[in-house]
This record gives sequence, structure tokens and C-alpha cells, in this order.
Amino acid sequence: MKEIKLKTNVSYDFDLFGITSSHKDYKLAWHINKSLNVSLNKVEDFVVDFKEVKKLVVSCFEYKEQGVIMKLLSNKAYKEDGQQQDFLIPEHKHFDFFLLREGQDIEVTNLTNKLKQIKGLEFITKMDIMKLRSRENLIF
Repeated sequence: MKEIKLKTNVSYDFDLFGITSSHKDYKLAWHINKSLNVSLNKVEDFVVDFKEVKKLVVSCFEYKEQGVIMKLLSNKAYKEDGQQQDFLIPEHKHFDFFLLREGQDIEVTNLTNKLKQIKGLEFITKMDIMKLRSRENLIF
């Protein structure tokens, strides 16, 4: 049987920030809410399904309002039984979280400066999505 392949052009029209923090996901979301005056809320866990048996389950907090979408994703992925399995972005294991932002509510330097004020947030940087090997894991 002839195999047919579907080719698509994926648009990565969002900003991605890598975050290293000693906080748990819910506490970091609370601090981000206070710093940026947003309301990140816990939503259903983000699931990345692969062709193989492997399935990644990642904690997700989300904020949507007036054309702005923010998502706080844990980089540590878990099996359904709760044991750590892998990383959402395996080439950046040193990051604990990723913050995705669509829309232009606040400029990048202003956003990072506000977030750097959070105690327990050790490092934050804007990342180049096109340089990530596993950027497809961020499409949902």
C-alpha cells in the first residue's frame, strides 16, 4: 500500500521563556499572577503523545484574556502513575518551567524584569524556539 505523508508549516508565533525556580508549579503560578497582574489557573494536564508507547504528562497553568494567552508548563513530565519519566524539552533539562506567551500585552524586557523580582526564581531567559530540537512538543 502506498504511503501518503502530510506536510504542514507550523507557526511558532509565541514567546518562550525558560525558568529555573525552586518553587512548586502552583506557587510559581501564584507569584507570576501577583507580579504580572494576571490569573494563571490550573487546567487539565498537557499530554504529549508519541507514535511509540511513550506519553508525557505535564502540569499546565493557563491565562487567557483579550488576545493574550500565557501558559506555564512544567519541564518535568510524569507517567500516569506519578513517576518522573522525561522532560518536555529534553535538551534543556536545567529549566524547571517554560512560560509561553502569545499576544503583546507587555514587552519582553519589562516582563523578564518583573519576573526576576520573584524570590525563588533563580533564572529566566527568552528562548529561540527555532533552535529547539523538540519544539514540536510545544504545539497544542
